[in-house]
Amino acid sequence: MSFAAESTISEATSGSEETVPNPEAGSSEGGQEANTTGDSSADTEGSSEDGIQESNEVPPTDTFYESKKVKEAYCSDTESLKAALANASTTAGEVSTIYITEDIDLTLGETEYLEVPANTYVTIQSFSGGERYSLNSTVRSSQTDANNAIIVHKGKELTLTNIIIDGKSNRRCISVPSASMGGTLSIQDGTIIRNGGNQTGSWTSSLPGLGINVAPMMYTVNIYDNTEITGCNISSSTPTNGTKGKAICLDGLGITFNMYGGKIYENNDSFDSEFEYSSSRPILGATGTVYCSGRVNIFGGEIYNNQSIGGPAVYITSVFPCEISNGAKIYNNVFDSCEADKIAAVGKNVGVSWHSCDAGGIYKIGNGMLTINGAEIKNNTVKGASEYITSHKLTGGGIRIAGGTVKMVGGSINNNSVESTLESASSEDYKNIAVANGGGVYVQSGTFEMTGGTITENTATAVDGTNTQAGNGGGVYVATDGSTTSGTGA
Repeated sequence: MSFAAESTISEATSGSEETVPNPEAGSSEGGQEANTTGDSSADTEGSSEDGIQESNEVPPTDTFYESKKVKEAYCSDTESLKAALANASTTAGEVSTIYITEDIDLTLGETEYLEVPANTYVTIQSFSGGERYSLNSTVRSSQTDANNAIIVHKGKELTLTNIIIDGKSNRRCISVPSASMGGTLSIQDGTIIRNGGNQTGSWTSSLPGLGINVAPMMYTVNIYDNTEITGCNISSSTPTNGTKGKAICLDGLGITFNMYGGKIYENNDSFDSEFEYSSSRPILGATGTVYCSGRVNIFGGEIYNNQSIGGPAVYITSVFPCEISNGAKIYNNVFDSCEADKIAAVGKNVGVSWHSCDAGGIYKIGNGMLTINGAEIKNNTVKGASEYITSHKLTGGGIRIAGGTVKMVGGSINNNSVESTLESASSEDYKNIAVANGGGVYVQSGTFEMTGGTITENTATAVDGTNTQAGNGGGVYVATDGSTTSGTGA
């Protein structure tokens, strides 16, 4: 038997107008412009025959500032790249631009990495019009801390433009250790960060932020249009211990995350059905695809097609004002614990900790306010197999609120779902109470305030072995400690 609650809430009035940010996406501190190259596929089309694309041109000679620090360097191997970084500028307004002249399979040992030194100002980008070169990991890192990465950024400013950083599932792509307080990382036009990987095959701790990991205080991460973060996967046979953000982890006091465009997609928790799980080797997924403990400003771009057994697409724990607006899209993300629920029931004593952060789209905790204006949160799903877990509870297909205030002044929350299901409704071994609440929005605690936008066609469906149904709040479900307000105006 089943019961489905379908949302019909629709509120379209709002007195608030969207304000579109005007980021200086093409410049670094000191006014030096990044040499962006635009769409590589468009620039290179037909170039192999007509000779317009000069991909084989000889790079110019390295140049230097009066300080003897690198102004422009041209690198084709690991050693020249390490040397250029070691001599990078420490003067604001004198950016060291390092051009990558071909794909580089990095010769970094298991304890080595590319270091951007303290107090430096660096841009790394592909050389030659239209070409986009790659920095590829070839050796798995043995580091278990912030030094597990291709690039360890300890400087003031690092900008990546039209470059591929490929972890090849061997290590993180970019990491910023906690000592690098007050810096900036900018991911600009044409940059792809992909295949950041964690250690597998042994029982060691998993790593947060396999694409980008930032730990210091008062730090800023900017992601611009025409960029991608993808393929940063965590194996559930490696303990994650509540790993924070498999693709992006920003976990420092006063961190700011600005997303103006780009795509974050297909970063997954991969379930290992052959692994011998136990109470000492539990099933845990990452706490979100994107995790941030500071200010979150998603002013554009898309976060989609990420799959998890441990958390939502976006996990926000913040006392600061946050915003998702200007056409930003969070969609087709799935929290799916069905296979993990089965393993937990077969004498493994695994527990149910992977259900602590149920949410498909956004999990909001902390006392700060999150404003939603002009964003789309759609087609996100939370699902689990209630046959195998006692008092199985699933919540928040679109958004789960566990503190502070979420204020919706525009945009849409639609076609999100919570699905608690049984494979065998006649099972006598697992007569559990299945709960699926808040297909669109689940308010655990805190406040949901709606003055504009729409919440439509969301569902909450549940069934269990006692033939008891509990699918509530297709649109919005408010728990005992939560509250809602609605009306018009800003």
